[in-house]
Parts: sequence; structure tokens; C-alpha cells
Amino acid sequence: MPKYTPELHQFGLVAGSYQTTSPFILTAEPRSPLAAEARKGRLYVLTEPFEVAGDGQTACQLVTRTIHKAFYAHPSTSITTALRVALVEANRVLYQHNFSAPLPKRAQVGVVCAVLREADLYLAQVAPAQAYVLCQQQVRAFPQPPHWRTAHTSAAPFLSYTPLGHSLFVEPELHRCQMGVGDVLLLCSSNLALHLARAELMPLLQASSPQALIEHVITVSTSRALAQSHALAVALAAPARGPSPPPVAAAPTPKPSPPRKRGTPAPPHDVPAPRDPLPEVPGLELGASLPEQVAAHANERPLSPSLWLGETDFGAARVQGDPIDLGDPYLRTVTVQPYQPRRIRRPLSDMPLAERLVYPFQLLGDEIEDRFVRPLRSRSRASAHSPRRPERPARPPRHEDDPPAARPILSTLMGVTILAAFVVLLFLYGTAVARRAATEDTAGYLAVAEERMAAVQQAVSLDEATRNLASVQQAMLELRANPLITDTNAAFWLRYTALQADFEAAEASVLRQTYLDPVEVLATHPTPGRSFTRLAVPPAVASVTDTVALEVVQYIYALDGNRETAQMYRIPRSGGIPEVVLGPGQLVQETVAGPLQAIAWRLDNVVAIDQSASGYGYFFINRGEWNYTRLGGSEIWLTESVPVLRTYEGNLYVWGAEPNEILRYNSGRYGDFPDLWLGKDGSAGRDIGTAIDMAIDGGIALLQPDGRIFIFAQGAFQRELPTPQVQPPVALVTRFSTLGNPETGAFFILDTLNGRIIHIDKASGEVLQQMRVRDSSPIRLNQLLDLHVLEEGGRLMLYLINGDQILRAGVPPVPRPFSPPNQAGARP
Repeated sequence: MPKYTPELHQFGLVAGSYQTTSPFILTAEPRSPLAAEARKGRLYVLTEPFEVAGDGQTACQLVTRTIHKAFYAHPSTSITTALRVALVEANRVLYQHNFSAPLPKRAQVGVVCAVLREADLYLAQVAPAQAYVLCQQQVRAFPQPPHWRTAHTSAAPFLSYTPLGHSLFVEPELHRCQMGVGDVLLLCSSNLALHLARAELMPLLQASSPQALIEHVITVSTSRALAQSHALAVALAAPARGPSPPPVAAAPTPKPSPPRKRGTPAPPHDVPAPRDPLPEVPGLELGASLPEQVAAHANERPLSPSLWLGETDFGAARVQGDPIDLGDPYLRTVTVQPYQPRRIRRPLSDMPLAERLVYPFQLLGDEIEDRFVRPLRSRSRASAHSPRRPERPARPPRHEDDPPAARPILSTLMGVTILAAFVVLLFLYGTAVARRAATEDTAGYLAVAEERMAAVQQAVSLDEATRNLASVQQAMLELRANPLITDTNAAFWLRYTALQADFEAAEASVLRQTYLDPVEVLATHPTPGRSFTRLAVPPAVASVTDTVALEVVQYIYALDGNRETAQMYRIPRSGGIPEVVLGPGQLVQETVAGPLQAIAWRLDNVVAIDQSASGYGYFFINRGEWNYTRLGGSEIWLTESVPVLRTYEGNLYVWGAEPNEILRYNSGRYGDFPDLWLGKDGSAGRDIGTAIDMAIDGGIALLQPDGRIFIFAQGAFQRELPTPQVQPPVALVTRFSTLGNPETGAFFILDTLNGRIIHIDKASGEVLQQMRVRDSSPIRLNQLLDLHVLEEGGRLMLYLINGDQILRAGVPPVPRPFSPPNQAGARP
């Protein structure tokens, strides 16, 4: 029986109509204690559209279904990990839905998830949905409503929500507590939370049942004339206990039986008295039982008529010796069963393989039971129930010339040994046959893969080579899963490694596929579950001339992923533990820093911008101290998206602060109003509002979500690079970086969903290579967020943000293009 039982009550107000169940609330409880979902507990989800515009109900239902499926399908036993993975998956699904849907159908969703497993409560919340918990006579709100906060000078109260579907990445707020009997959980929409004061909510949660609490919430919705609101109340109560069973009376102590005289039959076995006392009933006198009659007349048994055939008088003395009993043998037995085979087995042809393997051991066990166990049982049973036992005649003395007696034990052991040896030989033979068949199959797979690789190398066109390479890739997957291809099997391993080298060379030539090797982990986020989002990498030390800036160049800088509490870390270039250098609440020249929004490298130092109530601020280091300047005109910037910050020759460029425009702050005059770099006709009639990143190399390039790049020079549109043509096709890009001058440089694009970096030529837009990690690598590029490319020691180096990791790897050389065999450089 569970220790606690939850009591639920909910309501929904949709377009002014009250409903007992809300379409924006999900209550998922296990069907039975033995169900697979029972190990994770009960799941309660409340969703809320962020804005009235858009198809909010469809988006909420999509998020609810995704969370429910992902939470229970995740293999981890950690509730927190499963909740985080479910919210990240729901955000990804909603983001893709918004990306492919028309603008009127797009929507963003706030959500709060609660998991109740016995008395443990787990909460995961993404604003604007609201949750209240009464635990240990204290009320906690997630998030804290604005009207509950006291006045202070920090910039935190002026933050905006970041709901699901807003961007490709989300950071949920998590909480855990232990509830007891009488504790209450209330999930509601944010518009309803604005009208619930702390003073009235505390006594209401303490003294009300879930039904009374929901009735009060309905009263508040009616008095405030809300058009739409939703709420769910959950309380813990002790389970009802059934009536106690009646006490069981003690069984009467059996009386000891009197001693039995020698030669008298054993009394029948005592039957234990029942536990419950029964009313006394007068017994019936039926006479002596049949075994008692047989025992009483054992010495007066009449002789069989077959002994008297007329030779002597019938009244003569009895024949000495035991008479032959021709009566019913069942009178001498205690238990009689109808005849049936002792053991019933299926035919050998009908047995599965497992039963066939066990069958010889079953025969061995049956032989031991028949030879040793059953005779012992028969002798003990006969001695216990027979009325008298004849004395065994004395064994005659044995002489040396007599033949040896039979030895059944030795013969049985010899049979067992022979049977065991036969089973072992049969097993070894089967193992040898199976290994030989597996070796022949592996050799055949290698031969087929080598033939397909030869077909790739002899292809006469790029399309034919691509098709043949797909068949080779399938063969390589089968070979990787083969247990016989290991470094201890030299014959197969040498052929496989040679085939793997040819396959990678063909991938580089045909698919432009290369591998990052090795990949170095420079740092991991100090807070588990959080990630980095922005990266700033200084140039090589040789290019820095200011001795004061030499210390700053020894580090790389990364921005935290939580927009509300974002802070900047620095990490040694050789790797190490991240250290906070600037964060919200830090005092800089009598100014309290707000959450950081972007970072960049400017000439010889790192710079950052934050968001506060009065606009955006610009932070820079001067002689080892942080300085602050408010960016001119930043109080009217757009706040829905995070701005993109880039620097070039001391000037500051901002994308995303004003629609379809790039703002330029001249060097040293960041407090003045910026210049509009594009101007009135700079976009040449193209829709550039969907650009997600910006890069500067003398000109300015804007990256579109489908991989297209718009290039501008001197404030005017110059040209467009198309979507990179690679296999698999581009799904969704997030960031890019530039290297070199506008004519001879290159772009590096992050394809996050496919876990790769696409290297394209800046002049022609041709794909030079697509880089990823090997399948055998312990690192998975499954959450690429930002990158930076620079030259170090004569080689191009990639700095990557992969979730909570900062990675570094060298850029592989650009592979040679595919050439048919009849041309120069025929081999791919």
C-alpha cells in the first residue's frame, strides 16, 4: 500500500467558459504499481501560451505530448535528468514547428512540470507558468511573482521571459522538496498568479482542501473578469486503512500419545488441529478403522486354502514360516494413487534449443533419483507403516574364491562420467563449428566490402561514386559490430584497418567528409546542467604589443547560458577550471551590472554588454579594472532576442537591436547615438530580418537559418552565397565564423542538428569540407552553440562550445576533389 495518496482538483477557463478539466493540464499517473511508469512517479504538466497571437492551444498540446513521451521514455533513473531532457526535447520540437509554420501559426509556451514520487516533489519550470508549494508551513513560489518582490537597485526585476520555442536552447529552473500530509501544490497560469497575494494565499493553502482551493481560484478569476486561466491543486493525504482482521485463536496444544508397546502397529499420523476453534459435536462410534483391524488380527491370520490339498488333515499343525498373503495389497499402503507414467516429457523434436541442451542433465538427475533417492524413501516409508518387520537373515560368510559382488554405485558413476564427457565433447564440437562458420562469414563480409570499395574507386562519375559509397558505408557498419574484428585477430584487423583508411579517403573525396582528430576538452561548466552560449578567443600572443594586455591574452572567455543570471568566465588557453570575471550584481563604477547578453574581443581586450532597466551597458577593461559606459540609444532596442555583438578595428557593431539594421558605434564614442550602417536601401529589397548571426571581415556577412549568407560592403548588398550542398542536407544552422579577407577567406558554419562544421569558400560558396567527430570518439557534438576560428602556430584551430564543454581541435586539410579514373589524379 502506498504511503501517501494524492488528491487532485483542477479547472480551466477557456474563452470565458468554465471546464472541470483543462486542455492545458496533463495528469499522468501509472496504471498500476507494476507498470513501467511507476518507477518515475506521477507527472503533472501545466502549459500556457506566452502571447495571445498565434495558435497557442496547438503549441501547448504539442509541448505536453512531447514532455509526457520523453519523460517516461528516458532511460535514466534520475527524475531531474529526465525532466531536463523532456523540456529540452519539447523546446526543440516547438522550435522546429515554429520554424516551418507560417508567422500567424507560431507560438511560444510557458510550462511547469511536477513529478510526485511518494513524498518527493520535483519541479521544472520555464516562465511564464506559475507554481506554488506549501511545504513545512512555508509557501514558495516558482518563479517569484513581481508583486511579491521588494524594491531594490538590481537590474534583475526588469528581465523578460524566455519561454519554450523562443530559441533553440532553454534552461529550465529546477526545484526539489519533500512533502508531507497536508502539504499542497498549486499550478496555475501567470495571469491568475498576478491576483493571488501572499497574505491571502498562505492561510488558504494551509486550511483548504484541493477542491476548496480551486473554488477560491475560480472566484478570483470571476471577480477579475479573466478570459482564460487554468489551475491544478494537488494535496497529500494518508491512505485510508481497511478494518483490522479478527484475532486468530491459538490452536489447542496436542496431548502427547501414550507409549507404544513393542510389536503393536504404529498409530496413524496425527492431523494438525485447525487454527479456529470449532463447536464440539458428539462423535459417532464407527468401530475400529481398517488398519487397526488388520493390525489386531495379524497374529491370528487364517491360512490360505491353497496350503491344504488333501495330503494331511486340515486340523494338523500349521506350516512353519510366514504364510503367503493373497489378499488385497492396497490394504497395506497408506496412500494410493492411480497409475500414470512417472515422468512425462515432450518428444526431442518438439523441444526448443534450451531444453535440448538441458535434456542430458535431466536424464542424469532422474538416474540418480531412481538409483539412490527413491529406494531410500521406499525403505523409510515401509519401516514407518508396516505392522511388523521380519528379521533379515544373516549374510553367509564370504570366501576368497567367491565372485565379486555387484557394485551399482560404481557402474552409475561410470555412466555419469561417460555422459558428462559426451556432453562436453558435443559442446566443444558445436563451439568449433560455430566459430568456423562465423570466421567464414566475417571473411565473406570483408571481401564484399572490399569489392564495393573497388567499385567506388573505379566509378566514372560523382553520382555513381556517391551511390557506391553508400553501400560501402552499410558494409562498414556491419563490420564494426562484428565481434571477431578486434586487434587480437591480426588477419581480420589488418584488412579492416586498410579498408577503413580507404573508406575515409573516399568520404573526403566524394562527400567532402573529414574528421576532427584529436578533440581536446579545455573546460567543463562548473555548474552541472548548465551550458555556455558565447565564446571570445584572443589572437595569438605574438600579435599583442601592450604588456598590460599580455595577461588578458592568456585566457579565453565564455558566456553563461542562462539569460537571467548570465555571467562571464575565463579559462586558461591550455585548459582548466572556469573562473567568473564579471556577473550580475557586481559593482562597476557605482553601477550594478545586470545579466550579460553578449561578449566579444576588441583589439587587445574583452568587452561585454548587459541589459538593465535603462538600456544596455558596455563593459571594458582599462589597466586591469572594469569600466562602464551606457550605449547611446539602447533604451529603445528590441528586447525579445539577444543582440549579436561584433567588433572590428575598434568599432562596435550590433545586429538584432533594431529591425533590419546594423548599428555601428565608433571607437571611443559608445555613449553617442550609433550610425545606421545599412541605411535606407542597404538590403536591396531582401528580407534580412530572419538573420541569426553576423560576421565582419572588412565587409559584413549575415547568416540565414537555412545556411544562406548575405554579404554587404560599404553599407550596400553585394552578393549572396547559396545553401551549402552537402549530404545529409543542411537542417538548421546556428552560428558561423569568418577567416581571412573578403576575397580569399572562408566561412565556418555550425550545423547543430547534424553535429558538424561546414567549411565553405568565401568567394564561390563551394563546400570545401564538412567536419565531424568519429563514431568511436567519446565526445559527441550534439549541442554545438558557438565557434571561433583562428590561426595558431601555422595551423587553423577550431574553438567550439558543445553544451557545457569548451573544445579545441585542428582544422583538417582540405581534401582533393573527386576525379574519374580516366583523368589525372584518378584515385579518390
